[in-house]
Amino acid sequence: MRRSANTRGFTLIEMLVVLFIIVLITSIVITGQSNYNKTLLLTDTTYGVALSAREAQTFGLASRKYGSVQNPGYGLHFSSASPSSYTLFADINPTLAAPSNCPLGAVGTPERKPGNCRFDAADGVVSTYTFSRGFTVTKFCGKSGLTRYCSTDPAPLTTLDLVFTRPNTSTTISGLVNGSLLTSFSCAEITISDPTKQANRVIRLSSIGEISTGQSCP
Repeated sequence: MRRSANTRGFTLIEMLVVLFIIVLITSIVITGQSNYNKTLLLTDTTYGVALSAREAQTFGLASRKYGSVQNPGYGLHFSSASPSSYTLFADINPTLAAPSNCPLGAVGTPERKPGNCRFDAADGVVSTYTFSRGFTVTKFCGKSGLTRYCSTDPAPLTTLDLVFTRPNTSTTISGLVNGSLLTSFSCAEITISDPTKQANRVIRLSSIGEISTGQSCP
């Protein structure tokens, strides 16, 4: 059979163009998948912190016994000195002064709390959670009245404590401003960021016991 004179294969330039298109499409797909995975991991990490807050709330409202201590509150402790971790603790030690919004209960009654609605070094550590894959708490804030205090301020909020105690459904939110000024808050925000610090998610906790993601304090 005689081949037509017009029949020909791909030229080198055409093959290079096709190869370039394939490489370009592959790069776009891989980059998109990588960004999607990072977003998914960030969302999962954020929900993990919110779940820890819900766990502390459940323990506190149930008045779960810690060791031999009855009726303790439970809470989460964040520190700007440890942005890659946070602590779930039992509020059993009253050494430090309590914030003004702490419902300690009357002395000699079953409602009396053993702690002080904030994290002390001698409190019971239930769990210390450490973020993986480079995720961190890049900022946390507390709102008092119309004033917002954040860990990124020139006079920073250096710690943030969120404590849940029975029989109150409310949250005791407090922290140290500039490392020493104990301040009570009506609302708190915790910002979780990915390793690049370009993407982040916010967790909001209010004094009425609300725990939500994706929203800031009003």
